[in-house]
Amino acid sequence: MPELRPPVVALAALVLFAGATSTTDARADAAVADQLFKQAKELMKEGKISEACERFRESYETDPALGALLNLADCLERDGRVASAYGRWGEAAELAGRKQDERVTFARERRDALKGKLSFLTVQVSGSSDGLSVYRGNTKLTPGAFGIALPTDPGEAVVQVVRGDAVLWERKVVLKESESATVLVDLGEIARVNPPPVKKRVDQKEGRGDQAGAEESFWNPQRIAGLAVMGAGVAGAAVGFTFGGLAMGKSGDIDDGCTAGDTRYCTQAGTDAVEEAKTFADASTYTLIASGIVAAVGLTVFVTAPSSAAELDDRASAPALRIGLTPILGPDAAGLVVQGTF
Repeated sequence: MPELRPPVVALAALVLFAGATSTTDARADAAVADQLFKQAKELMKEGKISEACERFRESYETDPALGALLNLADCLERDGRVASAYGRWGEAAELAGRKQDERVTFARERRDALKGKLSFLTVQVSGSSDGLSVYRGNTKLTPGAFGIALPTDPGEAVVQVVRGDAVLWERKVVLKESESATVLVDLGEIARVNPPPVKKRVDQKEGRGDQAGAEESFWNPQRIAGLAVMGAGVAGAAVGFTFGGLAMGKSGDIDDGCTAGDTRYCTQAGTDAVEEAKTFADASTYTLIASGIVAAVGLTVFVTAPSSAAELDDRASAPALRIGLTPILGPDAAGLVVQGTF
């Protein structure tokens, strides 16, 4: 016997697993359907016909067994829903025929016995209008069903014309057993007296609503740029304070290397500490000054930004906002030059 290679073995295992899963699911569905079927039988004994019909329907939809379908058809007939029962008996006869079940004759006889009891409703539609739909009860009628006598359960039948989820027109007809009725629907007239609402066109970016649009108007490019510049100023100030801390950290070295703290009488180590402290102090001063200027410019840019869409439109033709920072380093000065166009 040839040895199966690993990929073939894996595929075979997968197929077996899928088959086992499918069988398990089918058994679970059959078990649920059986419980629903038993509940329906109990409800029938209690005289709760409508509730029993619903359980038979759920049982059949869970596991499409012929027995459940036959009982559903019988239940609907007992409940007076002749057209629905007629349809289910026909469905049962077709299913029994496919299965070559002997109950096919029983289902056909029960279906044919209802023909003389059927009620019919004809929905005669004239005119046309895009966006309108015609419903008979919960069933949306296609144009092919217009003008045809449709089997309808006795009782109140409702015909509606809708646009989206809005009901524009409605007629109610009460049918008795073996009775027929016709409802006239003029789609053109209904559309004329119920014009579609005129909606304001909005850009795609405004599709999230007024609140989102207001938020986008507030956080315009100038405000964002101003916030960024203020952030740079704050970061620069942090650097300046760091330099200041380094300068203060040299005080101990200066005390150790200079006589009584007098910087005129210092050892070489003390002199070096003095120079480093001055360098750090100068860097701290210049950096803090530059950072303050940068933060002030950022605040100005932020505050002067337009606060409405109208102001944004007024500035649409103005030159684009440009901000630049140029460092200056020299023997006697250090800092930043802020340049901008607003």
